[in-house]
Amino acid sequence: MNYKEIARVYFENFSNKNIAALSEQFDPECSLRDWEINAVGKEEVIEANKGIFDSVESIHVNPL
Repeated sequence: MNYKEIARVYFENFSNKNIAALSEQFDPECSLRDWEINAVGKEEVIEANKGIFDSVESIHVNPL
């Protein structure tokens, strides 16, 4: 799978709030950082994603 396909699958999983599939994609040492979140390590990133998903009814990502 090339990088473009990996990114497409990631954003599809994110848009579907599919924590299990996202977890399979994450490296144990991944991180997530934005203006509100700084999560380091797979478990923290999974929990951060759960928090994002729980805070919205739906979410859609449309990469340009």
